[in-house]
Amino acid sequence: MAGKGITMAPSIWHRCAAIALVLITAVCAAADPAARVLPVKDGKKAAFLIQFDDAHASQVPVVIPALRERKLVGTFYVFNRTEQLLDRAEAWKQAAKEGVVTFGNHTFSHKHIHNSFPDADTCASELTQCNELIRSLTPDQPWPRLIAYARPGGTKPASPGIGDAGTRPILERLHLVTRPDFRGAGIHVKTRADMLAVVDRAVAQGGMGHLDFHGVGKASGINVATDDFLAFLDHVVANREALWVTDCISWHAYETERKDAAVSVVRSAAQEVALALACGADKAFYRQPLTLEWTLPAGWTRCRATQDGAELTVEISAGAARFSAVPNAGEIVLRPANGS
Repeated sequence: MAGKGITMAPSIWHRCAAIALVLITAVCAAADPAARVLPVKDGKKAAFLIQFDDAHASQVPVVIPALRERKLVGTFYVFNRTEQLLDRAEAWKQAAKEGVVTFGNHTFSHKHIHNSFPDADTCASELTQCNELIRSLTPDQPWPRLIAYARPGGTKPASPGIGDAGTRPILERLHLVTRPDFRGAGIHVKTRADMLAVVDRAVAQGGMGHLDFHGVGKASGINVATDDFLAFLDHVVANREALWVTDCISWHAYETERKDAAVSVVRSAAQEVALALACGADKAFYRQPLTLEWTLPAGWTRCRATQDGAELTVEISAGAARFSAVPNAGEIVLRPANGS
């Protein structure tokens, strides 16, 4: 037909393709190539998690004071233990209020190791009861919220139960996030030198590093010597400029938001630029500020930033402004602050 000179009307596919091209061009024009989300919060080289299992008896008298003194945070995976946890509830609550302790779910009874729950109802009961235990220890924190989850370990049982696959949908329903694969001090990392090397490796490689502890005191089995533990903490502190030392959920939220984040220009003028920071994560649970870096326009030597009317802390280095903002939480307005 076309060989006879008949003009074909544009197909629906061609019209849609043309519209899509216009939309893509408009979006690309609005994107700000001078603004980017940094891979690690505050521009650090790596994130680092210090984690603890089982509400061990040494954690209140030894671990928490050591973290508090060094202004560090630990993620503590707890289960229902009378002497170690419930009888010391006020000490745990205070440490959580100070930001020294973030609680994780380690099931309620610690009986069903390797997610060997016999059925979904048992799994849901174990995880829900532990969530409620954590809620009782953090009465001032929002609920529901994301909670890190560590399955109990040990010798694998004869019956696998529902396993990881059966546990996964229940974790999702209860807003539980599985922690990184366990890397145990005294188990996988046996010497002080090896513990320090975990920190060095995180700094050198970037991304995220972590080390997981049980008890601290006399070195035996899964526990580590107090002197080795304190040396490890001091080495973390010595590398604080390079490490974002944080809890498991804050790291998870940053990573989740960052991978889906998009920065775009809402409007731009000589004395004001407005940016939008968007991501697809559920803003009811993902509220972790992301660190942005934005190249200053010509003539700007200092910068003020606000989001939803609140002042943001801005650092200037090598012609770039660095600040942290929450995704999906309103425009980020940047103005010059020269001479102020």
